[in-house]
Amino acid sequence: MPASLDDTMQRASVALAKLDYLASESLCLEALTAAREQQDWARYQRILLPLQEVRRQRRMTAAEGVVRLGTSGATLCGLAAMRVGCLLVTRPMTPGESAQLLQSFRDDKRYVEVLFADNPSDAARWSIRSFQGLSIEVTINAPPGEWVDRDMTPPHIGSPGSAADFFIDATEAIGDAALAWVDRQCPPTERDTAQAVMRVELLESCLDVVADHELLHQALASAVKGLRLMGR
Repeated sequence: MPASLDDTMQRASVALAKLDYLASESLCLEALTAAREQQDWARYQRILLPLQEVRRQRRMTAAEGVVRLGTSGATLCGLAAMRVGCLLVTRPMTPGESAQLLQSFRDDKRYVEVLFADNPSDAARWSIRSFQGLSIEVTINAPPGEWVDRDMTPPHIGSPGSAADFFIDATEAIGDAALAWVDRQCPPTERDTAQAVMRVELLESCLDVVADHELLHQALASAVKGLRLMGR
């Protein structure tokens, strides 16, 4: 195993111990890319576990901050000022603006999660959809009206549940939809190597869209294990 890959994961572990989840995630992704290029599936599979953990911690950190569901009347500049929190962007803002916001938060190393709903904030049903990469969409019931188009600070209002719970549930819903799409396109296999490789690639693409979904990480680990058993 190349020392550089081991060194990268060692630094990722140190960052995780220091609760620097963003740095740890970046290092895990760097190591994952190297393992993928080397087709070192054993190492690739092992890296997925700490990657899943740091992403879980990143999302939990964000959920303890400000939550905003709906962006009617908001400005891109105003939303970009969020320091820690969860932001569910709605029309008239666009998928491109959602991607721009997320990239800005990542570049500035801020714990802010972003989703996009392809509807106005007063819609009865919200269409949560990807705003980069694969096109994935799921429709859910709108949040309570008193939660919409406002910044909510901890403790978040709502009973049962909370605005933060709504955001996390929306993330889970689009992740579930992504996994169901992969299962339809390319079911798990124990015999067809080409199909197994395709399943790995599709799951990787879905994680580029819904990075925090734990079942997607687990499905990818299982698919990679299948490749290893096939001798790839």
